[in-house]
Order: sequence, then C-alpha cells, then structure tokens
Amino acid sequence: MMAGPVKPQEVENFWTLIGMYAEHCDGLRISCTDKFLKTEHPQHLMDKANKSSNVIMSVHKLKRPESIANLWEKTYTSFAYSYLNELDQYGWFVGLNTDAIIITENLNRMRDQNSWDPDTPYYLGHRLNHEAVPFNAGGCYILSRGALRKVGPLYVQLITGKGTGQCRDVSTQAEDVFTGQCLKQVGVSPLSPKEMDSQGRDSFFNFRLKDHHQLVWAVDWFWKGKERAREENCCSDYPIQDHNFKDMREHIKTLTKLYDSPSFKATGFITKQDWLNAEGCAGLGKKTKWASRSECP
Repeated sequence: MMAGPVKPQEVENFWTLIGMYAEHCDGLRISCTDKFLKTEHPQHLMDKANKSSNVIMSVHKLKRPESIANLWEKTYTSFAYSYLNELDQYGWFVGLNTDAIIITENLNRMRDQNSWDPDTPYYLGHRLNHEAVPFNAGGCYILSRGALRKVGPLYVQLITGKGTGQCRDVSTQAEDVFTGQCLKQVGVSPLSPKEMDSQGRDSFFNFRLKDHHQLVWAVDWFWKGKERAREENCCSDYPIQDHNFKDMREHIKTLTKLYDSPSFKATGFITKQDWLNAEGCAGLGKKTKWASRSECP
C-alpha cells in the first residue's frame, strides 16, 4: 500500500485500515518515505494492525520531494522493491492507494476461475484507452509475478537513471499512464474486461461502484475504446476494486460493511448487490431512472 504523510488526527484510522487489509492478504507492505515517519505512530497501533505478523514497512529515499506531483517515482520505486526483495515470496503484487478499496477474496475467485498461472505476465485493473497506450487506472495496479519479472529491471533502472523509450523517470502524478507505458515496453498490456468477465463487464472501477451504475455514454476519455453495452450492464457479479474514498473513516466503514455482508458470510465472496448496499443505494433503485441497472430497492 502506497502511503503518503498521515495527519496526526488520522493515524489511528490509518492503522485500523492497515489491520483490516492485513487480515485478507498474505503480506502487506506500507511503501512510504521518511516524510511519513515525521508523524508519530504509536507502537500499540502498529502492533494491533500487525496481529497477523504479515505487515512490513519499506522507507524509500526519492530523488525529489514527496508530493502528489511526484507519485510516479514513488510507484516505480515501490514495485522495484518488490522485484528485488519479494519476487519469490508471492504470486501477485497489488499496488493500492489509500483511497481505493479491494476485496482480495474476489480477486482470488477470478484468478482461480481463469486458472491464471502467476508466472505468466498479467496486468489487471480498470482499463482506459485514451492515452498513447492502454493503461489501468483507479488507484490499483495488479501485476502477476510473471509481469513483475519482466518490468522489474526497468523500474530498477529508473532509480539510478532516466530510463529508456516511454518508460522514463519524470516528475508526474500520472503514475497509472507511465505504469502502462513501462509494461507495454516489455510486451505486457492490460487485460480487457472480456478477458476477465464472460460478459465483458468491469471488475475494477475508476470511481465508486454505485457511480458506475449512473454513468451515461459520451464521446469522452472514459468511454473511449469501451463497448456501448457497458452503459446499461456495467459491472461484474463479483467486483474486485473501486476508488474515490478520500475520507479514511468512510473507507473503514464501507470495508466493514463489505466483510459483514450476507454473501461474504455465506460464501467467502462479496456480490455486486452487497457491495452496493455497503456503499448505499441512494440515487439507485426502482423509483429512479437507473431502475434497470441494479437490484437496489
């Protein structure tokens, strides 16, 4: 998880969130800079979050001051660390920003249904097509071990140099675009929705799940290269990730509802309807113009 500086009043919420995700991951690494450590992080909060003994922290020295405008350097530095230190420990590597929600059980369900070999290059996320190369957006980037093995050497080169071709070290917050460019340079493209869902629906989302149920087709950056059918039937039965939870308390509240949902308790997975219920069905349902798009009451 890529973490920026945490405000003192958010420290407890941050470690609560880390502890919640740690329960559902094989390993969780907080990728940060020394700026993160300038806020006091009480040991008892860190110990509570690490009750599964699978949370570590990597502190990175960047070439430039940490800021939203330098998100790309932080991203490739974090994945370079995984390439150099964790490649043989895990099959799948998830880069997650703190405003994105992910349900790893639903990710594992998709992996198993497709019989994906972690040593084959896969690049998962919400695919966008409006830049020079397709890329995954939405605060979440998932690489199989095979994909990280191919792109990792380029990321290591960026730490000490400028890179080559479109995989370059620049100061930018467009880390998602540059991630796509570096992977394209080693022959790895993001999977299309049809390669992840039999109906071609999205499983990863650039906005909140309920917002995707209210999107209207337009000639714009979001819809470029997407099927018109996704306007009415946007979302897979078992969503994996969505985005735009800037308030950490709301993030925690929604994640708690997801893991307390009837579908998770019954099957170990979370359905689309339970996800919508957790976010709140406000604006959706039978008495709205979006009545056909969900089962919200």
